[in-house]
This record gives sequence, C-alpha cells and structure tokens, in this order.
Amino acid sequence: MMDDKHDADELQAKIKAWNEERFAKAPEYVRVLGDILRKSMRSGGLLPLRRFLFKHGLWNNAFRNQLEVLRDYLIITRPDLKEFESAARERLRERTLVQENHDLETADYRIAMQKGEEIYCRDCAWFVHATGSEDPDDPDPSKTCVEMGAKGSDQACVGFKRFN
Repeated sequence: MMDDKHDADELQAKIKAWNEERFAKAPEYVRVLGDILRKSMRSGGLLPLRRFLFKHGLWNNAFRNQLEVLRDYLIITRPDLKEFESAARERLRERTLVQENHDLETADYRIAMQKGEEIYCRDCAWFVHATGSEDPDDPDPSKTCVEMGAKGSDQACVGFKRFN
C-alpha cells in the first residue's frame, strides 16, 4: 500500500511539473487568461474577461449574457486552474439541468425525484452505454455520457436510466 501511495505522489509531482513547464512555454496571452480567470473566481467579476476577449478579437455578442458560462468552461479546460474545476463543473451542470425538457423525464428519473433520492451519472445506464443505436452503420451513432464529458459525480439528468 505504501508503494501505491508513493507511486501516486510521484505521478502527481510529474504531472504538476509537466503542467508548469507547458504553461511556462505557452504564449503570454494564455498565461494572462489564466490569471484573469483565477481573479474572476476570487472576486466574481467578469469585466477583465470581457476586456480580454475584446482585446484579442474574440468577443461575440452571444457572450454578453453568458460570460460566467464561458469562464466556467474555460476553467474546466485548463490544468492550471484545477482548484476551481469542481465548482465550475458544478455550476455548468446546474445550468444544463435547469434548461432540460422535463417532458423527456424517464420513469426512473421521475421515481427517484419522487423519493427524494440524489442520483448521479455514475448510477445511470447511459453513463457508459450509449442511449441510441449500437448499429455500426448508423450515420449518427450516439455517444455515452462519459464520451460527452460527464463525470460520475455529476448530478443525473432527466434521461436517467437505472442499470437493469
């Protein structure tokens, strides 16, 4: 057991060193964006992010009411902001769940909600098995939730289906 802990610590140290080296070589605007995102998380302010997007020609009016969503998305894609990733993922997941079409609720989801259960993606059949056709000739095969970026600790969506 001690060796496993040592190996895990060693791997973590290597990953940290790799990330530090990678970001040291990154263009300045990548490092600046990291600082802006970090400060935004601490202060809650979004104006510096907006200014950054304008300055670099990345502003889109669609961002006007979605800057917090964009900030959270950027955070979960950056290894240098891991300390904020969990909270950002949670906020993004909450927004997704609020916008769901509840007419599409599965019976398993409805029953769990009536019982007041807390259900997570890891407990859902679709987490590792796609909901749609498994036919290799299907031009639009569905993806598992894992393939679409879900994590087992995410709150389950209205498509929740218990394992049989």
